[in-house]
Amino acid sequence: MNVKELAEFMHERYEELAIIHGWKTQEDCRVPFDDLPYENKCVMLQLAGEILAKVGEKSK
Repeated sequence: MNVKELAEFMHERYEELAIIHGWKTQEDCRVPFDDLPYENKCVMLQLAGEILAKVGEKSK
């Protein structure tokens, strides 16, 4: 899994889980990953990169 794939998965899954838990997310964020506001997309990509790096450290 690469950074963008993980970021997309996290975005989609967060929205799904929010609905299950009865949370209301920001309307601007209820869009496909590629349509997110630039700032939101950058944060998700950075977080995904950091998670993958951390997981890579643990597997050594």
